[in-house]
Amino acid sequence: MLRFQTPLLFSFLVHFVCSLPLSIVTNPEVIPCLLKFYDAAYKGSFNCTKAFDFFSEVPSIKQEAYTSGKSCFLEVIEDKCTPSQSTFLSKNYDQLVGILTEKPVNGTSCDDFYYKYNALKCSPYLADFTMKAMTLATNPDVKFVNNSKVWEMIDICDEIENCISPVCYYEDYIKNTLLDSCEEIKLSVSDFSLCFDKMIKNVPSPSDYPCLEGKYSSFEKKTVEMFTVKKICMKQIMKDYCGEKAIVDFDKNAEIMMKADDPLIKHEALTTGKSCFMEVIKEKCNMPQYTFLSKNYDQLVDILTEKPANETNCDDIYYKFNAIKCEPILEIFSTFKFFLTFGSESVLVSKTRNWEMVRMCDRVEPCTKPVCYAKEADRKSWKKTCEETRLGVSDFASCIEKITVNPPKASEYPCLDGSGDITETVEMFTVKKICMKQIMKDYCGEKAIVDFDKNAEILDVLSIKEEAFTSGKDCFIEVIKKQCTMTEYTYLSKNYDQIVDRLTKKPDNETACDEYYYKYNGLKCDPIVKEFLVQKLESTLRPASILFKNTEIWKTVNMCDKLKSCSTSVCYMSETERNSIIDDCDEIRLGVSDFLFCIEKISINPPEVSEYPCLDGSPNEIHNTVEMLTGKKICMKQIMKDYCGEKAIVDFDKNAGIMVKALKDDDEKDNDLIL
Repeated sequence: MLRFQTPLLFSFLVHFVCSLPLSIVTNPEVIPCLLKFYDAAYKGSFNCTKAFDFFSEVPSIKQEAYTSGKSCFLEVIEDKCTPSQSTFLSKNYDQLVGILTEKPVNGTSCDDFYYKYNALKCSPYLADFTMKAMTLATNPDVKFVNNSKVWEMIDICDEIENCISPVCYYEDYIKNTLLDSCEEIKLSVSDFSLCFDKMIKNVPSPSDYPCLEGKYSSFEKKTVEMFTVKKICMKQIMKDYCGEKAIVDFDKNAEIMMKADDPLIKHEALTTGKSCFMEVIKEKCNMPQYTFLSKNYDQLVDILTEKPANETNCDDIYYKFNAIKCEPILEIFSTFKFFLTFGSESVLVSKTRNWEMVRMCDRVEPCTKPVCYAKEADRKSWKKTCEETRLGVSDFASCIEKITVNPPKASEYPCLDGSGDITETVEMFTVKKICMKQIMKDYCGEKAIVDFDKNAEILDVLSIKEEAFTSGKDCFIEVIKKQCTMTEYTYLSKNYDQIVDRLTKKPDNETACDEYYYKYNGLKCDPIVKEFLVQKLESTLRPASILFKNTEIWKTVNMCDKLKSCSTSVCYMSETERNSIIDDCDEIRLGVSDFLFCIEKISINPPEVSEYPCLDGSPNEIHNTVEMLTGKKICMKQIMKDYCGEKAIVDFDKNAGIMVKALKDDDEKDNDLIL
């Protein structure tokens, strides 16, 4: 019987969600906020989004949606995004619309932001599809043909196929894999599958069909052979059993069925696929290994497919051999886990990174589920990691983020005992758990408090950094063995537990910079600072008209955000270093602002002196940027407003101060060079 194959689905679908173009290094304010906007528009969370087709691929409709729907867009992002994200996109809205609606000429690189930003609108379809798949995965024996969720997924498949079809939105292998998954789902409720289920229950007599050669008493364990070697025979039988409708697109459906990861055909796969197996081991194994497996292939197949009667005898070679298939999955899982958690400060890490771990969890858990495939302690550890990872992409976590950005007033919740500090996570989910549950319900609705107690418990016991160093010990040791001297390696290996304590146990005195905690943790800032300095040098000043689309500039902006945690701690760097980085980042962000964009526009096409009496009749006055942003600041502000609109003068005084300081610093450097 063909069933909905969740391993195949999860191998790809969750991968699509985390394969969205989020790894593209752009302004960190844009992509997370656009994702939240598209999610809200997809769900219809705001009535205004129903009036505009933000998902259209028709240029005129898309342009109309973003032009007429500007107030709607801003309303959504003000509610869904962080203040910094909302402010940035509000200030740069016209430029954003230009990127979203002005399709590049043919031959333009797929790295163009038009493709990267527009591809984001597919994410809510993929996320919705994945969530429904997870629901079905908990009910493997469900009757798919009558299940409304399956039909909903089929409808979403049509939307997804349409969304990802434009060139450059997704790589071909992603498109093809998603199409394969959708075809499998559609096949599960087709006349083709229904007919095959009927034949499994009521196998035709071999005497009625000479093409069966009198040897098929069961079709269920001969699926591969019946749809390959005996395909013509099978087509005739299905036609006789179920009529013409069952064999429409027969060849296509047979091919899809062969891709399904059905455990019932494992034996047949190894038997029919012997030549493929041999081809692989001939290339990957040494000659003695290849020769041995070739001679003993039938015995190997029996070992891999014949489950012993005693399911608790884990020494049986059946379990040992079958457990090996989990090793490559676990290796990838461990690598993702280490790099995801190492140095992270909260479970509420970037959801886009967590999706890759969710995908791996969906592969690790079913593979290691048999009692003998893994140690119970390891299984518990993986389960804990997966629970924490899924928590990171849940409505529960999203709500905490929302509350953290916009905390409630203490006066509105007496249970807060007069304290508006919502950031004390442990206290809020233990002592004040009932209070927190009510706040989350008020902020985000019932969906955020589903499984509240379970999620609160996970969050309460969570200590990601310590877990990273504990579970990732082997990885840590492997790295230092390659990178350190033998003396250093030996010392760190012997004193590993002590090092972990010093890295993870924060002292009560947060200004005691001589503590090992600060000395050791401060070291992780060094590579970030070095990378920042390199990117700063590479991101040389460019005309403001192209800065918004310049990848190197956005890389440096992104590094500024990475440096926040380092620059905020008084112990991680000196005040001089901290101030220098803050100044540099202010200048870099200014370089991608509407403020600088407008100044360049004015310098290229200066205003008529007669139109602005404040210019004192001098046509050259406008080119003296320092003077215009200091002595004639009010005049400059008015000119910029007239030239570029309100967006150009948001934070005018702050931006003017940053630019004047930068220009004066440059003048001093030039004078030093002359001297």
